[in-house]
Amino acid sequence: SHTLLTLAKIVFRILQVRWAARAEIEIQKKQAQCGDYSLLQYQEKCANEAKYEYGSSGGSYVGDFLDVILSFGLLVNFWSVSPLMTIIGFFANIFEYHLLVYRMTWITCRPFPHVSHGLHEVVIILEVIVFVAIAVNAMLVICVVRTALDNLSPWNELAVISASGACLVFAKVILKVALQEKPQDLVDAADQNDDFQEKLQPLRKSKLMATEA
Repeated sequence: SHTLLTLAKIVFRILQVRWAARAEIEIQKKQAQCGDYSLLQYQEKCANEAKYEYGSSGGSYVGDFLDVILSFGLLVNFWSVSPLMTIIGFFANIFEYHLLVYRMTWITCRPFPHVSHGLHEVVIILEVIVFVAIAVNAMLVICVVRTALDNLSPWNELAVISASGACLVFAKVILKVALQEKPQDLVDAADQNDDFQEKLQPLRKSKLMATEA
């Protein structure tokens, strides 16, 4: 239902922006104005009709991340209750992510050009969700799901929960250490940024010298 709601919002915004653009094109035709309807004009309509800000149906930085994080949290915390629904939820999350990418590219077009400090805060939240999911799934498998461990005493159940949680945490730490290498796209982006900064240095020096003169 969450994915369908996201799809409905995006489709509604697409139709709204296109209707506004067509209305402006018709006005230009009636006024006998020459020239094609440019991409810059379409982006302006997107900024007016589907603003990228908090509380807007056009999306926002906070809302987009909350949707993705909450969906991820539900998926990893309760997968053991219904493994089949987990598979469906996994592909639904991928589909929702691509919907957000499409909306960012063709509806938002040009979000606010503020400085971004990266995804450090989001990564911390995801780390907490993963550790909580380890404990939740261990307790669900032992205490809720019907398994061969139903006849264990409470202390033995606690021991099994602790052991399984420790094993999962150990596996997570191993994977995190093994995957410490930066992705290639981040390395390329950092190299391009360094090259751009080097090209800006002569311009900054010339402006500084002109100001001092």
